[in-house]
Amino acid sequence: MKKNLSIEIRSWEIMSFRRFVLYLSLLVFTILFCLRFDDKLSISYLTVFSPLFLCNLIVFMGCFIGAISFFTRQPQLSEVSLRLDFIRMLFTTAEHSFLCVFEYLLMVKVEDSMKPVAERQLRAVMWVVVFIPLFLQCCAAILISIWAVRRDKAFEFEIFFSVNIVQFAFIAFKLDNLVDWSWSVVFVPLWVLLSLSIVGVLYALILALLLTRSRHIPSNRRTDIYTAILQTLLVVPSLVSLFLLTGKLDVSHSPSSYALKEMTYSTVGLPLMCTLFCLLVMSLTSSGGNVWWFALRRSFCSFLLDSCPGLRQYANVSYKVGMIEEGGDLPSATPPLFDDSDCLNIRSSIPITTIELPD
Repeated sequence: MKKNLSIEIRSWEIMSFRRFVLYLSLLVFTILFCLRFDDKLSISYLTVFSPLFLCNLIVFMGCFIGAISFFTRQPQLSEVSLRLDFIRMLFTTAEHSFLCVFEYLLMVKVEDSMKPVAERQLRAVMWVVVFIPLFLQCCAAILISIWAVRRDKAFEFEIFFSVNIVQFAFIAFKLDNLVDWSWSVVFVPLWVLLSLSIVGVLYALILALLLTRSRHIPSNRRTDIYTAILQTLLVVPSLVSLFLLTGKLDVSHSPSSYALKEMTYSTVGLPLMCTLFCLLVMSLTSSGGNVWWFALRRSFCSFLLDSCPGLRQYANVSYKVGMIEEGGDLPSATPPLFDDSDCLNIRSSIPITTIELPD
């Protein structure tokens, strides 16, 4: 008997554009940076850092267009949320300004460090000077986090810079030989942070497994398990990458780890690439964002679907494929409220007496 495919259509949320661009640029930069350090690519460091510069350029363009839209058609005074979103966009742009200056100084310093000693022109420039924009970014992230908490606004990337300001200082001091520590000691703040993350991930995973066995506690069991697994895929590869990087850099201090010297930076950064790839995939189903970027004044999902109506049939649907017999009806997306067989037992009733109420 001939059979056809049945399709069930349901709506879903389109990706958060800002997270997708950020994670994509970080992933491409990590791949190019590792290959350049391994001398597998003979490209300039300007090309290596170009994904980060492109990401900053998109942020600056989005802020510029959004600022023009805000000053030409300002929201009403009662729309406090829109005004706070505009201030949040300005803060984010300021953070990317600090990061852009740091990336440029880092690119110049790294490129100069790869030259022979006699040809280096920036030997007098210390690494602490290069890290000054990053320190300013960390201080700005702390202030913005406080501002966001007081006004009930979301903040994500500010947490990373707020908790790692000591780590950045240790790396700068180590590169300038101001401290005679091994890299395992230099990375102590990051070790502590990832260790706490591992404890939190294990707690979430065990709790999710216990909730799946419990019938008395109402919860979304499947979502809890997926969340715990995704957190594990983010934290564990980062910890492995940090362990390999520490062992490779500490070869001169610990002869027992000399075997790690033969390991390439591409192998060291592979777990980190897996983490960034997972974040990139997760950004495809994340929602939210500032409505002022590029003067959209609405979510990116609504803007994209209104601009390209054809995408509604492809990007805004999910398909459930099933088999039905020829001549049969398509399965309904929702089950019927009652069975058709119950209609046979229902008899029509006619009122015997009609009661009329007086006017």
